[in-house]
Amino acid sequence: MIVPFDYLPKASQGVSQVNNTEGDAFYIVVDGKRIEYELDNNSTVGAGRVRVPMGGDATATVTNIVTVVEPLLEGKVQLYADGAFLDVVARDSNIDLQMGLLAGGSLGGGIVSPPQRVLPTACVMIDRVIYAQDVTRGKVRVYHQMDNVSFANVNVVNGTTLALIPWTGTLLSFPGHIDLVNGGATPYIAGNWVKLIVIGDKYE
Repeated sequence: MIVPFDYLPKASQGVSQVNNTEGDAFYIVVDGKRIEYELDNNSTVGAGRVRVPMGGDATATVTNIVTVVEPLLEGKVQLYADGAFLDVVARDSNIDLQMGLLAGGSLGGGIVSPPQRVLPTACVMIDRVIYAQDVTRGKVRVYHQMDNVSFANVNVVNGTTLALIPWTGTLLSFPGHIDLVNGGATPYIAGNWVKLIVIGDKYE
């Protein structure tokens, strides 16, 4: 039996590197609603900004960002802590997600394009640009819709020519996401693209 693909609009993923500096400020816009948040250790933040208490290091501060900011995103966007990095992922492919930097810190993010193609509960095909922040943390984390992965295939291509790059890193699979750990003789660089196929199960 042949099951047709469902074609979904653009889905958004972004990654931010947190430097754990007093006054660093960022914004997230979800379907036109803008939230500004600021890292703070003296209870004083800019007007209209959400205060995020600073932790003892960047890892603790990223955890605080998830705790404070995610409840404000109305269930439309999920935040994931990964050490000193913050992954920002739209839950619905129709959600308009934007990220930006107000002061300090380091941030990358944007629309995953071309659109994801999804075969419900069976197969996800994702194209994902590689950001400079991915290279810094040594891995690309790609979020998918599968709870149990039975097969994953990845190609890395040149972002301009689309020529295949013989990437020599390691693919690690987890429920909900895959990590592409950089390394080997031919590592990926910022501006390359990941082309990923995941087959598995989605539990409702």
